[in-house]
Amino acid sequence: MSELEQDKYRPSLDIIIAIKENFNSHIEWLIFGDTPISKNTIFNLAIEAQELELISLFRGLTKEDRDEIIDFIKLKIVRY
Repeated sequence: MSELEQDKYRPSLDIIIAIKENFNSHIEWLIFGDTPISKNTIFNLAIEAQELELISLFRGLTKEDRDEIIDFIKLKIVRY
């Protein structure tokens, strides 16, 4: 990583594509480093309005309620 940051190493196209696919990054950002990031983007992952609402509501819960919600979501994922 330090060699990348110091421009001592240039990754191959295969490496850039692998990073893009594994981390859902923008190719333009990986190559040029200048892709604009919107306020609803976290680590280059687009966040839908419904997800933002869920996060906002979740943060207002107690730890016990958060744990209960997480357990419920896990149950729903296993069922489908």
